[in-house]
Amino acid sequence: MVVLEHCTPAVLRKVCSLSKNFETMVDKYQNLLVECRFQNYGLGIQLLPEGLSERQFNILLEGKGCMSCKNPRTTMTHWSWCKRWCATCWEREVMTVSYFSYRH
Repeated sequence: MVVLEHCTPAVLRKVCSLSKNFETMVDKYQNLLVECRFQNYGLGIQLLPEGLSERQFNILLEGKGCMSCKNPRTTMTHWSWCKRWCATCWEREVMTVSYFSYRH
């Protein structure tokens, strides 16, 4: 288990995808994800946003691809919404809703 603490969050995510047993093991030991994050990003990394599990936070930190349209080139996470959206989806999901909310 200690070896996994020194992996990158991306490798740890791949370990979870190997089998249900690995996924269960990582979910059971939440400290594994915390230590992995601190080993790779340092103690100055932002705190876990409210409402996210360590695993979800790991996916937002290291993942790629728009969470709406699945554009594989998207890498920017919008932390205010805890989503990774491409510019088009961000505009559709956030800007349109905000625009109409303020006009009425």
